[in-house]
Amino acid sequence: IKSKNGENVWLDIHEVPVLDPAGNVVKYNGLAIDNTARKAQEDQLKMREKRFREISQSSPIGIFHADPNDLMTYINPAWQIITGRPMTETLGNPWWQSIHPDDKEQVFRTWELAAKEEREISIECRIIRPDKKSVWVQLRSRFLFDDHGKITFGTLENISERKAEQEKKEQLIQELLDLKKKLEVSVRTDPLTDLPNRRGLAEQLEYEKIRFDRSKNP
Repeated sequence: IKSKNGENVWLDIHEVPVLDPAGNVVKYNGLAIDNTARKAQEDQLKMREKRFREISQSSPIGIFHADPNDLMTYINPAWQIITGRPMTETLGNPWWQSIHPDDKEQVFRTWELAAKEEREISIECRIIRPDKKSVWVQLRSRFLFDDHGKITFGTLENISERKAEQEKKEQLIQELLDLKKKLEVSVRTDPLTDLPNRRGLAEQLEYEKIRFDRSKNP
């Protein structure tokens, strides 16, 4: 209905008939409840859900929901691309079905602790696609609790390229450290005899002198 100032007002109307002794309806007793605020909240919720779906469908990051039994209730297209599993093979199954067997123990431990403390989880792990290919992902999730129990909202980001770059850097650093160690040895040894050269002997004598001075015992 329209209010005096022209604004829409939503009412929840309840009517009860009043009967005379003959059983005829003579009037109605009614109650009108103003539900304008609730209607506005419902409309806002619908708009947010619509906006979430729009963003989710185009997001490059996988998005998922799981019910109190940890069974998947929603996944977006990116989740299907990252895991290589279509919706028909995912919905109704546990969220951990794609986690690499070697990473499940760590993921479960972290997941259970986060759920117990009701805090967000963020962990790097691997998933196994149906073609047996491993993919490094960043798994994030947040837990909400209502009258029905725990509800899980999470994301899955493909970080395989980042992990590959990180491994290359770590390998390069290790190669540089090994080379540095070899160079340090080479400047102290004779390349023909592989015995300490003058510099190596001088450093060894200096070390023994310091040790002797400290301990007074050769």
